[in-house]
Amino acid sequence: MSPVAKERLYRKYLKGQTVKDLSLEFGCLPQRVKAVIFLKHLYWEEVYPKLGEVHMRIAMEKEMMYAAEFPFVDYGCDLKVMGELEKGVQMRSFAETGKSDAKIKDKEPNETADYLKKMRSR
Repeated sequence: MSPVAKERLYRKYLKGQTVKDLSLEFGCLPQRVKAVIFLKHLYWEEVYPKLGEVHMRIAMEKEMMYAAEFPFVDYGCDLKVMGELEKGVQMRSFAETGKSDAKIKDKEPNETADYLKKMRSR
């Protein structure tokens, strides 16, 4: 995300928007929203008071030089991952179906049950 988008996200959070709403608005995971909020809070409360305006201008200049080579993505950086999470998790369960397509002799299930009874647990 660009520095401008991160700042907008942080300002909207301060105004009262929830992390979920911001996640949907900016197209990124809630974890990323929380990280941006934490880092911006840390910057404005800890770094900026100590280093001041000059440091902020130098940092912005460096970010813009970086953006000239590698453009920022303001929206949708996690859309693919979010789509995969929306699909859900595939659950597999096994159950007895009763009859089987295979022709099993009547004594084979009994032999298997007897064999399993004789086995000791490890």
